[in-house]
Amino acid sequence: MIDERGYGFHHFGCATTSFDDSVTAMHEQGYQTVFSAVAPGGVRVAYFDTRDVLPGMTELIEASDALNARFTAMYQAAIPYWSRSASAG
Repeated sequence: MIDERGYGFHHFGCATTSFDDSVTAMHEQGYQTVFSAVAPGGVRVAYFDTRDVLPGMTELIEASDALNARFTAMYQAAIPYWSRSASAG
């Protein structure tokens, strides 16, 4: 992908509570899994090459309470920095 488009945007991430069904739906639409793994915490992820309809890949992420807590913590940790940069402008 880097050879074709250079560096920059790579993929959209989409969390789903029905991971297996979502993977099956992507396959039924003609998109094959190009990469899959089990991420830290046991969260499954799968990537699909959707560059024919989007500017990058699509990543499906298995949603869970633990994943939600992890992203919520990252979001909350970033809030003070957003507030400072907004007031600086």
